Amino acid sequence: MSLARRIIPCLDTDGERVVKGVNFVGLRDAGDPVALAARYNAEGADELVVLDIALPRSPPTFSNIRRSRGGVAIPLTAGGGIRTLEDGSRRGACRRG
Repeated sequence: MSLARRIIPCLDTDGERVVKGVNFVGLRDAGDPVALAARYNAEGADELVVLDIALPRSPPTFSNIRRSRGGVAIPLTAGGGIRTLEDGSRRGACRRG
C-alpha cells in the first residue's frame, strides 16, 4: 500500500509578516501572509498552516489567520499560542465545520 502524498506549506509569522530562518534564528522578512496563502492555494497545496512563532505572548494574534482564510479554498490550520478551541473562536480566527 502506498502513502498519500500531500503538500502542506507552513507560514511562520511574526507580527503581520511571514518570516524565514533556520531553527527560528536569523529571521528575515519573507512576505505578506495573505499573498503567500493565495499563491499556495493557486499552486495546488492540499492544506495551509499559519504558525505564530512570536511567543511567548498572551494572547496570540489572530489577524494573519483571519486575513489569510478568506483567500483560500483549502483547509487552514492555525498554531502558536492557541490553547483551546474557545480561545480561537472567541477572537474570530476559527470556524467550526
